[in-house]
Amino acid sequence: MKRLINKYVTMLAGLGVWIMPTLVMGAAKIDMQPGEWETTAVISSSSLPIQMPPSTTRRCVTKEDLVPPSNNPSKDCKVTEKKIEKGAFNWKVACPSKDGGKMTMTGTIRYTGTTMTGKMDMQMVMAGNTVKMTYNLKGKRLGDCK
Repeated sequence: MKRLINKYVTMLAGLGVWIMPTLVMGAAKIDMQPGEWETTAVISSSSLPIQMPPSTTRRCVTKEDLVPPSNNPSKDCKVTEKKIEKGAFNWKVACPSKDGGKMTMTGTIRYTGTTMTGKMDMQMVMAGNTVKMTYNLKGKRLGDCK
């Protein structure tokens, strides 16, 4: 059981970093400069026996696609709510899993030109166990895309 939870947590750690920004709609309302962006996620959970290390990724973001494409391994995730308010994007996502469990994510992200901050709360139910995780996000524009 512990091995199964660790497998899903590792997979979803990367998913959480990129599923959030891929949901942004109405990019004109988001203050984000196109270019190469670096995003770091610090993941915490009192439900897990291990501390996840921070995860840092770099992606090129253009005007046509202000956010990077998702590398989401699960195509079954559904956006259940999304809205832009006062320059922040808020969303909710639900994902069923093959083993009958489910995952829900609720988050917000705010861009301010060349920086971003965000937070996402994720809850997974697998094999009768509930795992809760919080992602704290920070990002910055590094320069033009290469």
